[in-house]
Amino acid sequence: NEAQYKIYVIDECFRYEELVTLADGSTMPIGRIVEQDLNVEVLSYNEQIGKVEPKPVTRRMKKTPHLPMVCITFDNNRRIVCTLNHKFYTPEGLKHAGELDNGQFVYANYERITQQQLAVVAGAALGDGHIALTGSKMRARLSITQGVNQKEYLDYKVHLLGDLVATVPTYQHSKESYSMKGTYRLSTLSRPQIAQLHRQLYDHGRKRISRSYLDRLTPVGLALWYLDDGSLITQSHYYTRKDGTAANYPVPRSVLSTYGFSPKEAHVIIQWLSEKWGIDAGVSETAKGPVIWLTKRGTERLHELIAPYVPPSMDYKLLEAYRGQFDPPTDDDTQAELAVSIVKAIQRVTSPDFVYNIEVADNHNYFIRDILVANCHMLTSEAFNALLKTLEEPPPHVIFVLATTEPHKIPATILSRCQRFDFRRASLRDLRRKLNRICESEGIAIEAAALELIARSAAGSFRDAESLLDQLASYGDDEITLAQVQAVLGTVSSQAIGKLVGHMVKRDVAGGLDLINQVVGDGVDPRQFNRELVEYLRGLLLIKAGNGASLLNVTAEVLAEMENQARQLSTKALLRTVRLFNQASLDLKASLQPQLPLELAFIEATLREDSVTESEPVSEAQQGESQKVTAAPPPSATSPTALKENQVVESGNTTQAVAVDTSPQPPSAEETPTGREAPPASEVTLEKIRLNWARILAEIRPHNRSAEALLRSGRAEAVEGNVVVLGFPYAFHKERVEEPKCQALVEQVFSRVLGNPCRIKCILVSKSSSKTPRQPPKTPQPEPVKGDRKDRESKEDKYRAIAEDPVVRAAVDKYGAQVVDVQ
Repeated sequence: NEAQYKIYVIDECFRYEELVTLADGSTMPIGRIVEQDLNVEVLSYNEQIGKVEPKPVTRRMKKTPHLPMVCITFDNNRRIVCTLNHKFYTPEGLKHAGELDNGQFVYANYERITQQQLAVVAGAALGDGHIALTGSKMRARLSITQGVNQKEYLDYKVHLLGDLVATVPTYQHSKESYSMKGTYRLSTLSRPQIAQLHRQLYDHGRKRISRSYLDRLTPVGLALWYLDDGSLITQSHYYTRKDGTAANYPVPRSVLSTYGFSPKEAHVIIQWLSEKWGIDAGVSETAKGPVIWLTKRGTERLHELIAPYVPPSMDYKLLEAYRGQFDPPTDDDTQAELAVSIVKAIQRVTSPDFVYNIEVADNHNYFIRDILVANCHMLTSEAFNALLKTLEEPPPHVIFVLATTEPHKIPATILSRCQRFDFRRASLRDLRRKLNRICESEGIAIEAAALELIARSAAGSFRDAESLLDQLASYGDDEITLAQVQAVLGTVSSQAIGKLVGHMVKRDVAGGLDLINQVVGDGVDPRQFNRELVEYLRGLLLIKAGNGASLLNVTAEVLAEMENQARQLSTKALLRTVRLFNQASLDLKASLQPQLPLELAFIEATLREDSVTESEPVSEAQQGESQKVTAAPPPSATSPTALKENQVVESGNTTQAVAVDTSPQPPSAEETPTGREAPPASEVTLEKIRLNWARILAEIRPHNRSAEALLRSGRAEAVEGNVVVLGFPYAFHKERVEEPKCQALVEQVFSRVLGNPCRIKCILVSKSSSKTPRQPPKTPQPEPVKGDRKDRESKEDKYRAIAEDPVVRAAVDKYGAQVVDVQ
């Protein structure tokens, strides 16, 4: 704040593992999207219309972090690691990660409740409902207590709340009950959005009215508040004013008891009623507290608004002209505003090697682990034009630093007013020279090989090279050795790398796997090992190209060994091997078993047929085998897979006519995703598809989770011959399933599971019919219970109680679960 100049560094990124929510609801590490340059659509929030929608990724960014990294823990133990200044969306606006406080809400996209549920909770909480925080104080539930005479009205509230209800209304009768005849009580599930309502409504345990909370009420919520706390006065009703004088309400009028609120809050309510709903009202201060009374016109206006939402058991609170209009609302599942999550902890963490960010079209935001965050984006043309005016005549205390990896996108008018500096990674020679100069000036003794390894591991960064040298010098040894550098970096010698490539050349799978596990067992970082291996394989490629000697900085002995290995590997095999281990570097970040990606890449590079050497002779037996062509059996006249055409095949010096079947075939055991033998053919029907729908999804999931998620949003509509017609509610889902790879996988699984060759055809259907019905759930039946009659009856009672629990019912109805036993 006191400095003469200020410098702002824009560097908002996440670590590789942070999961981005894609448009189909699945998730993918942000690092994978960036590293593989994937053209995907992600879920994004449109602030203009208040809806979550799919948007394409238009730009991807990978860089070395320059700002501190923090780990933010949210509700439900969600953790996000990001730079200190990444922006999060909160009810108070955009905030940097470093500005967030414990207990603060951030917007999220999980456990959202519908618009109707939110309106019902907001209205009921003002009346006979009470919001209570759960043990974590970051989630809350709504509890509603009604008298026994209002059981029907309570059941109506259960209907409005839908799947938000945790338990059916339970009867309570105790001294604490306000009714001598007992009460009925229901509770909702605990949700962060209800906790947000609690924060707005309660102040140290007491309900407080605010305009922001009132604005949440819809006619449904207003109706519930009136039915809970309001009355219709149909005859002269005298009351005592606060000053002791008597007065009476004009009739017929509606009143709303607001005893728990202050007179000031009551005036906020009548102002809101007038401005938002056109309801005229006034306030009277009684001995019990303020009472809001409506004018005759205000009463009619209120009843006009709420009449469709007043059940018959409560319509005595309406004017006669508005009774009998009950039309219970149906929840259309429209999501309410974004849900919220709550910050539980923020702590500094070690920065990773690289951080990542993406730019999303239009909305410029996306969801990381279901938390809404801002994305990186370049200045728009309009913003550049506005900046140009300032650049032409900048204030004397202002310095602009424009940093970009895409200078060609900066307008010429801006570039012409800037000094341009192109930053590049330092060369290996410059790094060695700088490190050597530091060692000489500081009196640090270091082996040449150790200095070389430090320079290589810095990957072009002076800062990283000097930091590592400083760390090694602090050990206080007489000389920094190669072994010390390898121990700090977790690296291995070039001999181990060369030996592994030698196993690959000799196709010695066992020896190579033993070496990988030995290296990892010795404490070497698998990622560092893989980086050195890829660098070694790159050297073999350079040797293949003829310029390895000039570009590689290795000893003569190592160069001779590499040249020998390069001669024994084909260029095609070498290219594929480099790709395999380069992909393994990405898989290593998310692998549960440290060395598994290395083992898989090694096995695939070693066992593939085209990894044979260019000079390896082919035996006569192999040549003869490759020239054999098995004649196809004659087609059966009645076979549904009769051969359709003939194809001439040339092999060596022979030419044979081979029958080729072009009709759709069910995938073989080798072609099917599961590798199991296809069942015998049988007729495909719509009922058969629906009965096997869960199995089809289960077969697809291991191979393509996105495809499984897409199919869950649709349903089988019809069967036309061997074509299965699939209906989807959105064009995006339909188009994704129609992509060649996805469609081929779906058709293979359908063919195998249904026992007939199948094709699929995708169509658009209305949203209401887009869910494939499951088999009717079986009502769970108790297992025979052994023991005496009393124990048996007790266990059966427990069974029935558990079987009627909403969570258990949901598991039975939605997923086909069965209650097996109770304790």
